[in-house]
Amino acid sequence: MNKLILFFTFIFVNFAFCQEVEFITKNDTLTTNKDNYFGYLFKETDLSNAKLVAKVKGSGNINTFSGIFQKIKYLTTKIGANSFFIESYTKIDAQNIEMVFLTYNCSDEIFEKNFKNVPKNLIYVIGSENLSSEKTQNFKINGKKHQILSGKYKRFEVKIGEELKINKGGFAGMTLWIKGEEEKGSTFVSFTGLGLMGGGYNPANGVMGIAINTGTINRVEPNFGLLLLRVFEEQK
Repeated sequence: MNKLILFFTFIFVNFAFCQEVEFITKNDTLTTNKDNYFGYLFKETDLSNAKLVAKVKGSGNINTFSGIFQKIKYLTTKIGANSFFIESYTKIDAQNIEMVFLTYNCSDEIFEKNFKNVPKNLIYVIGSENLSSEKTQNFKINGKKHQILSGKYKRFEVKIGEELKINKGGFAGMTLWIKGEEEKGSTFVSFTGLGLMGGGYNPANGVMGIAINTGTINRVEPNFGLLLLRVFEEQK
């Protein structure tokens, strides 16, 4: 039993040291973030009236990208940040990355303006964050076969009033039907559990899902998904 505890402690400690986050600047604010929201901010959005909470640098192994992001989110939302702008993303070497975030507390008015820059009615299929893996994931869009590589994403358009069908795992797998609607934000999905919103796909906003046995389609949190578009490469 003690050996088992030591083993998991060793794994946890090593995982923690793979991710380093440090504050470059931190501003005293009286703001709070009660709902733990952490919105992606576009470069086109005017942030002159936003409150800068902190500038943060995160670094670590490239295969723990989501862990670095979650750590930045945890530390900055605790002090009032509800949004972030990625100032830089750098591959230090083949195994390590460094990111610098500007985190803000934005008003509803700023978020409304920011939403205008969100890509609408697109489906992004996101590959694994294990960039050292050459494994491909197979899936179908409207019956047509596709593959997605690690560290890549594929983009599909859903026309307003129409539906796009995503299938993973064939007949005994999982199928989603995603509707195109006016001003509907894009959907991000993964087959690896990357950036999950809960334990699996939660059908919402015109999305229906049926899961049977094999093949899982998971929803990626949209703000994290938008960040991944800056980090991953588009696969044509």
